[in-house]
Amino acid sequence: MTKREQNLLAGVVGIVGLWAVWSGWQWFQDAQSERQARLDSARQAVADAQLEQSQAQAKLRQLEVWQAQSLPTDIDQAQSEYRAWLIAQGEAAGLQLDDVKLSGAQARGDAYSAISYTAEAQGDLSQLTKFLHKFYSAGALHKLTKLQITRLAGGQQFKVALGIEALAVRGATRDEGMPEVVALASGDEAKYVGELMSRNLFAKYAPPAPPKPPEPKVVKKDPPPPPKFDDAEHAYLTGIVQDQAWIHVRTKDETLRLKAGDKLKVGLLEGDIVSVEQRAITYKTSEGIFSVSLGQPIRPGMAIPKSDAG
Repeated sequence: MTKREQNLLAGVVGIVGLWAVWSGWQWFQDAQSERQARLDSARQAVADAQLEQSQAQAKLRQLEVWQAQSLPTDIDQAQSEYRAWLIAQGEAAGLQLDDVKLSGAQARGDAYSAISYTAEAQGDLSQLTKFLHKFYSAGALHKLTKLQITRLAGGQQFKVALGIEALAVRGATRDEGMPEVVALASGDEAKYVGELMSRNLFAKYAPPAPPKPPEPKVVKKDPPPPPKFDDAEHAYLTGIVQDQAWIHVRTKDETLRLKAGDKLKVGLLEGDIVSVEQRAITYKTSEGIFSVSLGQPIRPGMAIPKSDAG
């Protein structure tokens, strides 16, 4: 075998070896992926089963609560006992409960039976409120399907028409009697009576207006005093004759004739004439040195910096 043939054979063997290694690695990867998919599927199945078990346990606990709140499973006994209970609650509340009739008992599949009653009553709002407090304090599976109130003429008495439904759940844990009393939001019967007695049931309810916010305190401040009238604002430099400045005070209709060095006092302005020039004068006060041109009022005047005034 020549050298060239040996090289070709080595190349072919290398290629076959690489293909075998790649095929083996691909098979291993596919086997790993399939194993991981089976593992994920099994985990999901376990999670679904645990969820179903948790939901079933929650439903079972809820069913046990309903069974504890149920009327007796014997329908005839449940009908009789519940009717007697309704009449007793009306009497305890002072409500005249009449004509309590069984209107039907209907089985809802294998889960429970619904027992319906109608009743008529007469009394005042306080008695009706006490009856409703006793009704909703009972831990039974029952509800009012109708509550119609009609005021009787000439007083505070009402005629009440009631519709009631109660449930008897299959597998109830009690053979007779009513479930235990449960606490309402407020166990104080008098609180409910007081709140309802303060309302007019035959008028649209309007909640009490919220309290008004406190009015802001108003601090009265004295108005600032009016500015003082200053005659100097109405005194004009009307002329300059030789070395005299003629200042006419319009508010007093008088003319001052002043020279350099003379005192200047007009209104609130007090100072000294510094110089009298051809078309202007300069005067000095405690506020500074000011220049006034011919025809201008002496107040306010144009302020002269001290450096310029010498």
